[in-house]
Amino acid sequence: MTRIETIIEFEYGIPCKKDVLGAEFPIMIGELRGTIAFPNLPENFNRELKEVDLRPPKNSKLCKTLYDYDKEWGRITDSQGNSYVKKCMIWFPCTAENYKDISLGINEKTNNYIDQFILFVEVLARIAIDENSCKGLYITGGSDYLYIDEYLKISSADITPYAIVVTINPDSDFVPEQIIRQAIEHTNSNHKICDDHLFLRDSIFHKNRYEFRRAILDATTAIEIALTKRILVEFKHMNVLPDGLINSVLKKFHSLRGRIELMQSLDIELPLKKSDYLDFLSNVRNRAIHAGYQSNLDEVKKVIVIATRTIDQFGSDFR
Repeated sequence: MTRIETIIEFEYGIPCKKDVLGAEFPIMIGELRGTIAFPNLPENFNRELKEVDLRPPKNSKLCKTLYDYDKEWGRITDSQGNSYVKKCMIWFPCTAENYKDISLGINEKTNNYIDQFILFVEVLARIAIDENSCKGLYITGGSDYLYIDEYLKISSADITPYAIVVTINPDSDFVPEQIIRQAIEHTNSNHKICDDHLFLRDSIFHKNRYEFRRAILDATTAIEIALTKRILVEFKHMNVLPDGLINSVLKKFHSLRGRIELMQSLDIELPLKKSDYLDFLSNVRNRAIHAGYQSNLDEVKKVIVIATRTIDQFGSDFR
């Protein structure tokens, strides 16, 4: 079969579980149907990590001729095979007659597709991928020679005891095949990500960069959006209030505390305790806004848990 192939690079890499490696998924970019292929573990992969570089996708024709020894596909980060994927292959079937038409504008369309795909991965996996997120190393065990990166090389002869553990960025989350598949399906369907999911993703991003004030503000904004959606659903089911009156009610109960009180008056059960919202969450948010309070990591993590639980229960699906 004749096809057009291209290598795509992820700016910061994608932290992928072992089951993603070697997988192929159908993609739809505009009117073009194609395939995205993830790199593979080395054929001699073992838990001693004697080789940490990922290999090109097996079904790529281009890699077999030009890129077979390219060592930039990604890197294994632990003895389970979890890895940071830096490159994938994309290919589209074509004929001798239409290959020029298919190739026109394919780069721009592909770049937009990949940007949206990455965003879906972040939202679905509840992670934020940036220049820091893919520096996580989980090296366990020992070998005659461990190559970790260009700056750090460890010889087991210099280490006592023989087994070693190197842990950097322990909050790294590796994405399973199911999430990758869902992200591709959403991107293929040109779905849109709702604001509550985006604010939660941004909150996680700021948490990872230790920008705790911004993380709290984005997470509480995500919570308010999710609560408002649930209130509007309840009003719609009641079918007794005109839109103008609904807007007046929402304005009256405009704050986070007001939204919680309104939900309770509507007998809507919260996913967490009332005190989590009215005591802890409101207190941390108000201090961050009005008093310049510097939150700590534990507080921010709890706020993100509250946001996650709230969106899981009340947030809308992707549009």
